Amino acid sequence: MLLIGISLTIVVAFIAAVAIFQTEPTSQNKQASAGIPNDNLTIVERANAPTKGPHDAKFTIVEFFNPACETGSIFYPLVNNLIKQYPGKVKVMMRDARLHKGSDQVAKFLEAAHLQGQF
Repeated sequence: MLLIGISLTIVVAFIAAVAIFQTEPTSQNKQASAGIPNDNLTIVERANAPTKGPHDAKFTIVEFFNPACETGSIFYPLVNNLIKQYPGKVKVMMRDARLHKGSDQVAKFLEAAHLQGQF
């Protein structure tokens, strides 16, 4: 229950941050719109990571998930709703964090599915 409560708090904070940044342009947003690259995304971005949403979306959510843990399935509807709520503006990039026993095997299955376009 604690994990779910913390997770929901993080999602609500993210939605609030999106609302704030849409109404108040910051100097960083002005730089991004001026064509100045944002180095923060390159730290967590992986070249061929599975994504959902348009590749040129203004916002990218990088989701680190443990492929052998079912807690991630709780986040799927929340993140999917963000993509639907802001069409064309939000992209989700999936990154696996192999923390549980058996994660390596599941990650291999997911990578094979991604290579076949079935992720």
